[in-house]
Amino acid sequence: MAEESHLIFDIPQDEIVVSSSMSRIENVRAARGGGSSRAPQEQSSTNVLGSVQEEPFVLIAADQPGLADEQQRNADRARPNSEFGNAVGGTSVRAITFLLIAVACLLLVGSMVLTDVTNKDAKGAEGEEFENSTDVSNTDSDGQADATAPPRASPDGVQGNDRRIQPPEENRNLFKARRPAARNSRGPRKSLHRMLKGTKCTSKACVEQGVKLVDELEPKIRPCDDFYQHVCVRWQHRQPSNVQSDRVSVDYALVDLFSELLVNVIRSDATPFPELKFFIDECVRPQPNLFRNVRDAVLRHLDLKGWPYKADSAIPDQTLSVKVGRVLSEIGLETLFSVYRGLTGAVIGQPRNLLLRHFLGSEPQLAGRLVGKAYEFLVQAMTKQTTAPFEASAMTNVTTIETLIRRMLNSNRAVLDAGRLKNCSTRQMIDLPRLGTVNLHRFFEAAVGGDSTMPETTSVHLSDTDYFDRMRTLALTKHDLLNYVTFRVVLELTPLISNWTLRSTLASVAYSRYAEFSERLDPAQMCVRFLERYEPAVPLYLTFKRALELLGGPSVIRTVLDVLKKTFLTDLQNSTMFRNTFKQHATNQVKDIYWEALMPYWLSEQKAAESYAEGLYTNNPRHPTPHFFYFWMRTAAHKKREFLFGNKTSWTGGFLNAWATLDPPYDHLEIPLPVFDFMMPNDSSTAHLHLPRVGPRVYRELHRFLWHEAINFDLERPASEESHYFERLRRCLENQYRDIDFNPSRVPFNSARTSASDLLDLLAVRTAFHAYLRQLGAHDGDYRLSGAPNLSGQQLFFLYYARSHCERLNPRFAVKLMTNGPVSPGWYRVNGPLRNMHDFAIAFGCTPGTSMNPADKCL
Repeated sequence: MAEESHLIFDIPQDEIVVSSSMSRIENVRAARGGGSSRAPQEQSSTNVLGSVQEEPFVLIAADQPGLADEQQRNADRARPNSEFGNAVGGTSVRAITFLLIAVACLLLVGSMVLTDVTNKDAKGAEGEEFENSTDVSNTDSDGQADATAPPRASPDGVQGNDRRIQPPEENRNLFKARRPAARNSRGPRKSLHRMLKGTKCTSKACVEQGVKLVDELEPKIRPCDDFYQHVCVRWQHRQPSNVQSDRVSVDYALVDLFSELLVNVIRSDATPFPELKFFIDECVRPQPNLFRNVRDAVLRHLDLKGWPYKADSAIPDQTLSVKVGRVLSEIGLETLFSVYRGLTGAVIGQPRNLLLRHFLGSEPQLAGRLVGKAYEFLVQAMTKQTTAPFEASAMTNVTTIETLIRRMLNSNRAVLDAGRLKNCSTRQMIDLPRLGTVNLHRFFEAAVGGDSTMPETTSVHLSDTDYFDRMRTLALTKHDLLNYVTFRVVLELTPLISNWTLRSTLASVAYSRYAEFSERLDPAQMCVRFLERYEPAVPLYLTFKRALELLGGPSVIRTVLDVLKKTFLTDLQNSTMFRNTFKQHATNQVKDIYWEALMPYWLSEQKAAESYAEGLYTNNPRHPTPHFFYFWMRTAAHKKREFLFGNKTSWTGGFLNAWATLDPPYDHLEIPLPVFDFMMPNDSSTAHLHLPRVGPRVYRELHRFLWHEAINFDLERPASEESHYFERLRRCLENQYRDIDFNPSRVPFNSARTSASDLLDLLAVRTAFHAYLRQLGAHDGDYRLSGAPNLSGQQLFFLYYARSHCERLNPRFAVKLMTNGPVSPGWYRVNGPLRNMHDFAIAFGCTPGTSMNPADKCL
């Protein structure tokens, strides 16, 4: 017990029910061959992604007296000298004694009755006053719903204390779910204020969350010594030790669960697009010749049927440029360049989806072998269908090309969009430069569509002139470049291969999160990632209703996002680091950003979804099957191309993303479902516990945007120094992270590569904590879970924040991430920001000089 004397919580001894999002994730993983839970749990055959039913639970009861104890007590009573068996006197003495005891009891009961009557009268007056004040404060002066008011009944019919998902109405308009729900003061959902006794939440969801949270914490590791390990080490021990991919994590578990949810929704009979079910079924179990037929049709349409090209092939520069552009316009694949919509027009930038895109400066030895073998197999399979013999001269080293292109990229692309910075230049389309063997003018014409009526005087922005300068001196032949581009096209189609062994190997290279650490994907995962890469809009539309149900209805999302937006604007206005002119400018820019939760806003109406699906699913004949997939890819690319010049927004971050995305033209913030912990009970009493996870994932993008605005503001005003605040903080974090002496991985940490990302993590979690405090103010400044009564409301924020970053890294991947990764491992993303926050040290009572409360802080 000595080692647990520092614990800040107690496990309640009354009977409780244990269940939470983490246990549900572990159950799903266990069913799929993953780790096992610490506590034995009953197995549930119900699919959590279908209709959520009552879950298995574990009962923890108070100690009860055993049979041996009762027998011993009876024996003690029977002994002559016991306190029960020893006679005090005669019968009269006993009678007098009992009489006196009875009189005392009557007097005590009478006193208690009088006290209870008095208390009831006082409480009745207080309750009436509270009801009146609550009804008045539930609405703002402008008539809009107050985000901090007690949640009411969900318009979707989802009850806060009922985990069963109600089936959606057949003909309900989706847009209605996005409008503010009408408030009903007598609705069926219990008010959060009424479920709080003092500062303790006593709902079933609060009990479940509290008990599970306590069970996750490691008492042998003090919070002030290593907070990440204190929260995550037990979770890590339950995961498989032989991690084959880059890592296992809470984020990956939620993303995989969303993939299963999507397949479940698509395969249901209620989907309005049965062609999408046909897509999934045919992709999961492809016909023997599906891959070959689709490949041949795509290469024929792109005029790449001469692949593989030999060293002596005559390829004019204009032909190469047009072919690379057509690959982008006709199937939407970025190979050498990207084209997207910027603030004031089209932008040509560096490619964003290279196979070996993650680790600059490191040699991808294993991944290089995988990519090279993939090219060799696909080329040999292609030449077997022709009469020409296979020649070694056609074997382009695609790994070398990938590595060369990767080293030319802006190393901060994942953090800073070059399209907003000083090295962006503007040219008329006719004046676009020639980059070695690539004519950028001809490429752009083909990339926006050969039938485009765009005049040649149209202004085009070049996002990174450094990348284009390096392309001019790229020592690669035209036949090697064309072989590489065609290889990338064919590799994208590998989910359609019928041979499972080949499909698993090749598609894992193309669709893994890290090709350097390719994961073995099951057929459904391959097809969902294939779908997300080329056509994410309709799947988002189909899962919208189910996503609302999992989160507890639109009121939960609205409450969370409203407090996040208000807090960010308030912190910006109150900041002492910026001048008033910049604060006003940045505030106006942030207000113009549209927050899109769960799906693009223009898909809200069913007619818009049906119009978008035209040609993709509807009016796309299913037979022959290769015809369906061929036109599906072409139509998806054409619709994506329309976003270049229209008002609609495309989801650039996809739906298999646990972080929000704010990309050019910076007018919409994408928030897919895995940003939320959608396995958390959808109860109003725990809705604000989404903030520790959602807040940092949204604020990271907003602070990145604010950094962009500060840089551009300074460029336009030579005397301005708004961006210096970010740079000073970044340098401080770089030095601090490099000098951290407690490093569990024992690998030297290259903080210079991660400092920009570390800066955004710190700013994001600080603002998220302010948003959490803002919401906590509605609960008298504190909030406790009855399952963990000794954990304060502020401590809960930091615990849930750390738990969202729990991960177990592949050892080889950990070395890569520590030395070359653009983003820090989870240990640094938790401990790094929190050790710079005074609020964390106060919440957990960390004395100065401890690991989590250093004397020198950056903030």
